[in-house]
Amino acid sequence: MNLKDLLTALKGRTKAIALAAVLISAGALFWFANIAAVPFHPDESTEIYMSGDLKTLLRSPFGMAYPRGEKRRAHYRLVDAPLTRYAIGVGLALAGEQPTKTDWDWSKTWQENKRLGALPSERQLLAARSAIAALAFASAVLIFAVGARLGGLAAGLLAFALVLLNPLALLHARRAMMEGTLLFGVALTLWAITARNPKPWLVGLAFAIAVNAKPWGIGLLPAAALALAQDGSHIHKKALHRWGIALLTAMLVTFALNPVFWKKPSQATLAALRERFATTASQQKEYSAVAPFMVPKGLKAKSAVVLGHLYFAPLQFMETGNYKHELAPAIRAYEANPLNRWGRNITVGGLLFILTLLGFLAMMTEFRRPPVLATIIATLGMGSTITLAIPLNFQRYVVGLLPFVELSIAFGLALMLRRIRANTEHKQA
Repeated sequence: MNLKDLLTALKGRTKAIALAAVLISAGALFWFANIAAVPFHPDESTEIYMSGDLKTLLRSPFGMAYPRGEKRRAHYRLVDAPLTRYAIGVGLALAGEQPTKTDWDWSKTWQENKRLGALPSERQLLAARSAIAALAFASAVLIFAVGARLGGLAAGLLAFALVLLNPLALLHARRAMMEGTLLFGVALTLWAITARNPKPWLVGLAFAIAVNAKPWGIGLLPAAALALAQDGSHIHKKALHRWGIALLTAMLVTFALNPVFWKKPSQATLAALRERFATTASQQKEYSAVAPFMVPKGLKAKSAVVLGHLYFAPLQFMETGNYKHELAPAIRAYEANPLNRWGRNITVGGLLFILTLLGFLAMMTEFRRPPVLATIIATLGMGSTITLAIPLNFQRYVVGLLPFVELSIAFGLALMLRRIRANTEHKQA
């Protein structure tokens, strides 16, 4: 390559980088602009209440070890992944705010919870949401990078825009709950496994973050294992060694983030499984008594729930009607902005579903490329995990699948644009 060709290449690359920077900056302004307008969910109060664990982790982590600790906190440490509450703790600390005094009690009225200190102030809520929204926005940037690896700059920018504009992400990933954190874990893992030469320690770290955001991140394991075992079109000669590094990293990170298992790991693990299953069974029993449609049974029903919420169903601001009156004004104001709820109908949703299928089929035609194959396996792994595990008809449970939907759509559209451009240039030649 001569100097002229090099300058031309650099000029084109500079323009691409400048375009990406402008669009990412505009996306950030859009993403954070009206974060306070997102309707409140009482589970945000629980996460803010539990964010006090960050200080305990740093000062006296053995105080969190099973079976020690206040009963309610001990329960959450056993049944919930820890990363969201730590992230919220960081957000509160940076804003000079403290966690809420008490956990939300669903058996009490809105005013009773407020009087007891369970309702976060505007500053507390904004600080907590900002931390999770920042992780979710970082997810969109990582998805941009993954999309660019798979299908070029156009695919990356399309995937980035689709994530930020998706009404499910705008609602569920900007609240102080697990969805934004899981989105980050999934995106980070995808970014790690689609690298030209995936680093075992980074894959292990990213996978640990996904699992500690929500256990459903386990669905990424097959893709992570495959990515580390590949060496182009061959099996890596050090595959076992690479798996060992990734597994050790994931285990160490998980252990460090969960002091509840430090003193009595086997007993704590059994207690965690017992309480998790008991909690899920209790929720399913309660919903079955008043709203059976909220408890999908069988693969067909669960698949319908996942697809319905991904593409068609109206936004689900609450899963129960406990505080419908108190939340109604915020919900009306939020829905008044068409950008917050666009496409939640059979026409647009159906089109997006078709584009997802076509994009995924387009990926299948290029499965010999390691990054594409890793993405395909990750899509199948997370899709099957969430579909099989989903216990209730909760819309927020499908947010972890958004990166795969948007990457498939973006890949297919970018491929179509490239082919149209190639045909046009061929005819002009």
